[in-house]
Amino acid sequence: SESALTVRSSAVFRDGNRSYVWTYASFGSTLHKQDVKVGLSVDGVTEILAGLEKSDRIAAVFSCSEDKLYDGIKVKTDK
Repeated sequence: SESALTVRSSAVFRDGNRSYVWTYASFGSTLHKQDVKVGLSVDGVTEILAGLEKSDRIAAVFSCSEDKLYDGIKVKTDK
């Protein structure tokens, strides 16, 4: 659907049957694991059916491996 909410497929993580993304309010804030319901994935883009709003910010690039992330870790930027 042209009006579908989509994110980079690399920003969607899976744990068994559970799908989630990492959200944050702003740089300097903390990451939070947000469960999402996913739809189709095409050409590196995944449709989000539930769990996110259009205004939510998600982290898609990390300087560490995903297994080092945890709920409440601070978001940093090199800018």
